[in-house]
Amino acid sequence: MSPYKCQYNHRKTCCVKHRNSVGSIRTSFPIPISAEFFYFEIKIENGGKKSDIAIGLTQTDTRLNSMPGWKPFTIAYHGYNGKVYYESRGKGYGATFGTGDVVGCGLDLKNKTAFFTKNGLSYGIAKQNLPQRQWY
Repeated sequence: MSPYKCQYNHRKTCCVKHRNSVGSIRTSFPIPISAEFFYFEIKIENGGKKSDIAIGLTQTDTRLNSMPGWKPFTIAYHGYNGKVYYESRGKGYGATFGTGDVVGCGLDLKNKTAFFTKNGLSYGIAKQNLPQRQWY
């Protein structure tokens, strides 16, 4: 398995204490600062009843008990409503996504922008003027 590949086998009955709790996974390796451009995709095998899934970027100190995009210095595209959230502020962005979709996240470090894709279709720049930080 490459350092940027992961699997998540969340079983709600054993791991989540509250009905509205969420969890996140993050790679152990940050996006190299030397990379001008970085892109990754996930394939959603099972989006659940409401596609309560988000894909995005976080920081090393971002707690994993909330969705990316809800906390400082995080950004994410949320499947249940198609919005992009940056530091808890959401805006309309793209289509909803769920089971069977392939969703991508791109980071242009040179231009300080982020964008997302669904099944190969880019929805354009989601956020400009991203701070220069160590993104995961």
